[in-house]
Amino acid sequence: MSPRYHAVVWCLMVGLALLSATSGFAATPLTLAREGAGTAVIVLSEEPSKAARFGAAELQWHVKQMTGVELPLIRESDPRPADAVSVYIGDTARTQKIGLPQSAFSNQEYVVKLVENELFLVGKDKPDTGEMALVYELDKLDQNKDWPLLFDEQGSLYAVYEFLQKACGVRWLNPYPTGTILPRSETLVAQVTEVRRTPDFIGRDSSLFNDRGAWSERYTYYLGLVKPGSLAFAVYDRTAFEELAHFYPKGDPATEKAQENAFNRSKLVLLNLFLKRLRVGGTRLVCNHSLYSYYDRFREATWTELLAAAKTPAQTAYYTKRKAEVFEADHPDWFAQGYGDRKPPQLCYSNPEVLEQVVQDARDYYDGKKTGAQLGIGFAELPSPFPVECMDNRSFCKCEACSKWPRTPQEYYSTRVDSDYWFHFVNEVAKELRQTHPEARIKTLAYMSHAGKPSFPLEPNVDVEFCLVCGDSTPWDPWFASERELFLEWGEEIKQSGRPFSLWTYTGSGKGTHERAPSKYMYPEFMAHNLARQLELWKQFQVRGIFLCGCYTEPDHYVMWHLLFDSEQNADELLQEYFTGLYGAAGVPLKAMYDDIESRRYNQSIYPEGKLFVNCWWTDWASDERMEAWGKLM
Repeated sequence: MSPRYHAVVWCLMVGLALLSATSGFAATPLTLAREGAGTAVIVLSEEPSKAARFGAAELQWHVKQMTGVELPLIRESDPRPADAVSVYIGDTARTQKIGLPQSAFSNQEYVVKLVENELFLVGKDKPDTGEMALVYELDKLDQNKDWPLLFDEQGSLYAVYEFLQKACGVRWLNPYPTGTILPRSETLVAQVTEVRRTPDFIGRDSSLFNDRGAWSERYTYYLGLVKPGSLAFAVYDRTAFEELAHFYPKGDPATEKAQENAFNRSKLVLLNLFLKRLRVGGTRLVCNHSLYSYYDRFREATWTELLAAAKTPAQTAYYTKRKAEVFEADHPDWFAQGYGDRKPPQLCYSNPEVLEQVVQDARDYYDGKKTGAQLGIGFAELPSPFPVECMDNRSFCKCEACSKWPRTPQEYYSTRVDSDYWFHFVNEVAKELRQTHPEARIKTLAYMSHAGKPSFPLEPNVDVEFCLVCGDSTPWDPWFASERELFLEWGEEIKQSGRPFSLWTYTGSGKGTHERAPSKYMYPEFMAHNLARQLELWKQFQVRGIFLCGCYTEPDHYVMWHLLFDSEQNADELLQEYFTGLYGAAGVPLKAMYDDIESRRYNQSIYPEGKLFVNCWWTDWASDERMEAWGKLM
């Protein structure tokens, strides 16, 4: 990898940041390298966790890039110079002796602590000591394997990144090889401020991630604002990863596909390393539609239809085998009534047998008899609560019992018209489960026609994930005011009940522009300051984390993950370091362009009354006049 070294303006900015990063506490200087010679060693236990080893490799690599010095990496029992600074990473005998055993840490908690010439970078880690490889050479990225997963405990790694960022002035601005910004000097004097903390939002997740990190194509799809598959995207992608693309040239038809696949695999390594450095992940809080597997498990017609539609013997064999694995019994009366011969869109949530089966699934989940995957709920994994969420529509059952619940037309996407109907079922599941599993919890969504709080109290063992469809909208968007009212009502309920509360938020970053039209480019929906305002509100209502459906543009992505981890940071300062770090003096007009684009989005005087914000992108906000002005700034 080829990190970028600071120009004078960046060094000045980092120096000021290091002086101010102490939040009112004096920083202590700690010399790790002096005039091209190392003055410190990195110390691991005899059997270090993956998180500790990953953190040690990251510290060693960054110090070498900054100073040219490779600090020795030793085990705790190894000899070391008497005057050397010892940097302990992860759980060690010495760490335990000073009162920082693993049992002292809560989930995701970490510590940066200095005791004379000993620095401790330690936190709650998954006790996984298995094989792992972290390789930095761009032509050997395929040798990386078995990193700590995105949602593993890795507090010691968080501590290393806290130290590199706050004490050493390192910045990771984007996932490209030149996106790592480092101060360059043969002498490295870290300005250490002790800290003990957990992330402000324990869940920092996205639909672009799986347990191992990002899905490459989707990640660059959202962040790059250029339509995948287009010539412009191909140029953008290889320009952004220019140093990497050098090892995988195009032009030879015989090898081009293999080269492109290898390029994409290596690119994915860099993307996931970047996510590690931004400390994305944490605790997986996501809930989703959990009952779709009932079509396969309890509806014979599903398999009749699939087998009838099979076009090859292989497909027939697959469906036959799959049915034998998952089909349990035929219960057509468990599904929504009143839809004729079409596939029922929901279950019948007034049917006592449906309630009984969902409760049994929850018991099997908590008893370890069946995993979430075996129940057809791939995202559910202990210790996460058991999810209970209906299908992704509001076409509910029309039987006599279900029809007793009032139904009204739905004016906006997020309403409460079906809240009593749905949350009554959720409450019944929660009550039945609690009889046999008093500590077990279930989780559901506040979504679409059941986004609003019900008219009755929820059971105490129910967690809620509110689906914030319009969070990025302007306050004058007609959908926004309605949804915000529902969110505020939930917020007040959470303050009273204290139940775990998280968010499923949506953003398209303007991608709908090129999905609905031939344009190759998305509208740049910049909104970092709005994100900062939202986070302040979320903290008031004890939001534990977010699942982001989609992702933001690159600068907003940088700001958002930083604020979710540590909301005391300032959005404008983060933007300033992003633009200055990447573009130097050119960052000034580019940030001015950014600020103008964002300000127009949230300027009521130019917002057409009653118009949805998604219809304002290229018409009301990006007028010919503004496009010309932005072009001049670029």
